[in-house]
Amino acid sequence: MNVRHATPGDAEAIAKVHVDAWRTAFRGVIPDAELDALHWTAWHGRWRERTAPGSGLTVLVADVDGEVAGFACSGPPRDDDLGPEHAWELYMMYLGPASWRRGIGTALMRRTLEELPARVPAMVLWVLDVNTRARSFYERHGMAPDGTSRTSRLGPPNLDHRYRIDTGKPSGPS
Repeated sequence: MNVRHATPGDAEAIAKVHVDAWRTAFRGVIPDAELDALHWTAWHGRWRERTAPGSGLTVLVADVDGEVAGFACSGPPRDDDLGPEHAWELYMMYLGPASWRRGIGTALMRRTLEELPARVPAMVLWVLDVNTRARSFYERHGMAPDGTSRTSRLGPPNLDHRYRIDTGKPSGPS
């Protein structure tokens, strides 16, 4: 397995992993009809943009035998109470279901933390309250809820919880 920076040429594979992961992880949370209607082509263009040079994002892929098994996308925090000198945000990390519990997520998580900009003392992410698999994964990797919650974009009654890990780096401008 090789964790590397994604390129626009990876956009199709990333979009396919994204859809497959959503269909499995959110079954029972999002109506089945909506999940079944998802198609990678709807997300392909967004992934081409996110992986383009100058996007301001860090997109990593886990390449297993020449195939994208998972990805992580991170960038400046989107929350008003955090600035880029205080934290970096892991926007999303998804693996194809066949890649779960094989160390691929751990490799992506480690590399994402290694890729944080200098002088960023923490990484945060938002995770759905009912996504116990993801919450357990992040907790095993040293992340913990920071006490901030919000109504999920999936709508009530779902909540997202913000998780945080301190990097040990000093804060402030580079």
